[in-house]
Amino acid sequence: MIDLGLSELEPAINSWIAPILGKAEYDAKTVNMAIQETKAILGLLDKALGSTEYLCGNKLTLADLTIFNALVYPFRMVFDAKFMNSYKNLKRWFNDLKTYDQIVAVWGKIFECKAVQPFPAPKSKPEKKAPEPKKAAAPKKPAEEPEDKPAKKPVNPLDLLPETPLILDEWKKLYSNNPAEETLPAFWKMFDKAGWSIWKVDYEKIEGECEKVYMTNNMLNGFL
Repeated sequence: MIDLGLSELEPAINSWIAPILGKAEYDAKTVNMAIQETKAILGLLDKALGSTEYLCGNKLTLADLTIFNALVYPFRMVFDAKFMNSYKNLKRWFNDLKTYDQIVAVWGKIFECKAVQPFPAPKSKPEKKAPEPKKAAAPKKPAEEPEDKPAKKPVNPLDLLPETPLILDEWKKLYSNNPAEETLPAFWKMFDKAGWSIWKVDYEKIEGECEKVYMTNNMLNGFL
């Protein structure tokens, strides 16, 4: 069941919803094949759940969690009530698991799909314009001798600020090369309240964000 989820179900689902998420160009043939593959696998899962509470018997196993995680996005985006009428055992199993405290702690509240998310409209290719007729070249004017005027240096508003004892480059080197318990006391000695301020930012994530560590880390580093 784990192999089925990782090697067959997840790739099929990704091919189905990647265009909706803007991660791939929409290709009707690819998407239709992915939908058919997903339906075939869901049929196997629904049949397995016809006589047991969980996928591999009457106890929760890693197989249930693997398959469940693969199905969260499509349950939110494309598995509406009409679609799930063909997989009632699977729907019963999914709705049961999504209430578990451990799953809620990771995924939050999983809302049912009320309407299937549409695929983006295909990008229209720009029309080719006929080349304009070439105009006769205007007669060249005699070159004027450049005046030797010094270019004005743009004014940097930071140059108007008073001198400060806190040099960011020095602080960065200190912080990068020493443990925090040594650098933070040094920071408060270096900190210049007259020239600098400290800000604390709280980020409130929306549903669907910060679910994978590497994606969250990339977003955080990009912001910084």
